[in-house]
Amino acid sequence: MGKGLFLNQDYKSWRYNRHFFTQAILSPKFSNEAVHLANKLFNELESYWDKLYLKEGVIKENRKKMDISPWFNQFTNDMIITLLTGERSYTMAGYFNELSDDEKAERPSALVDETVKFVHAIRKHLMDAIIKRRRQEIENTPLDKPLQNDMLTSIITANTPRDINYNKIGDKEVMRPMTDPELRGIIFDGIVAGTDSTANTISFIIYYLAHYPDVKKKMLNEIDRIFQDDKTRPITENDIHNLKYCEAIVKEVSRIFSVVNSLPRCLENPDEIGGYQWQAETIIRINIDAIHHNEEYWEEPDKFNPDRWMVEEKYEIDLVDKEAPLKTESGILTACTELLVEIKLRN
Repeated sequence: MGKGLFLNQDYKSWRYNRHFFTQAILSPKFSNEAVHLANKLFNELESYWDKLYLKEGVIKENRKKMDISPWFNQFTNDMIITLLTGERSYTMAGYFNELSDDEKAERPSALVDETVKFVHAIRKHLMDAIIKRRRQEIENTPLDKPLQNDMLTSIITANTPRDINYNKIGDKEVMRPMTDPELRGIIFDGIVAGTDSTANTISFIIYYLAHYPDVKKKMLNEIDRIFQDDKTRPITENDIHNLKYCEAIVKEVSRIFSVVNSLPRCLENPDEIGGYQWQAETIIRINIDAIHHNEEYWEEPDKFNPDRWMVEEKYEIDLVDKEAPLKTESGILTACTELLVEIKLRN
């Protein structure tokens, strides 16, 4: 009940875990590593597709057809597990070896087999050995030497002398380092949420693009405009920010066909919701799918329309006094206590 984020009903524990999780994934090093790894792994994925479905000599017509969903499950496995734990995963290579009659992945077969077993183990919440090994690696690394950029390393070192924010927050009881069970919970949540939900969302995106060729054409035009004459170069973080219509497609697919359609939460105190009184510790299920299809919030909610996310901001917002210091209070979170702004309609 008090582990991780997704199913954690203990508010104090959830808030504590969320602080570490967001601190890790919002760090520039983590973002850079994610972009680098996405490029590297997608190139690997394409190489397997080329060999199985597109190379010369593939005679059978049905060899050009594939179930794309398992491929994206393996892709997100390798991506998320490496990002979160720093342990390289080769489940795409294992899946390629299963499908290929002759050619095998350019990885030692023992390494691929070991990785597949490792992924099955880690998804069953068995991370003790990884955490123990990573703690030892961190302990043996001098303070002036860089560490890996994965999430596990980041949250192990949080609130220790390795943390750049160490000693900046006074409440040491609240801002203590994470225990091994807490580390297991947060990494397990990240793997489950990052692999299955991402893989399914990619499949849903492909489905909707195939059914809406006008949307697909508009998306390809945006990609052509951003990448111009070099379609094979690695994608950058700036590209991600500039691919606005691609982002709109992801948001609209996630809205109209939610991978996670509800979330449970537990009331810490008695409360009134929907005109009814509810006792403390009542489990409330938030119906995400109903929210995403509510006509009060969405125009034509059952219509697939990425353009609904392309509405430009109507307002200009600026600080009243740019010389004034930022007012904050620090506890488990560093909160902004006041931010005075001027707001006006955009010309």
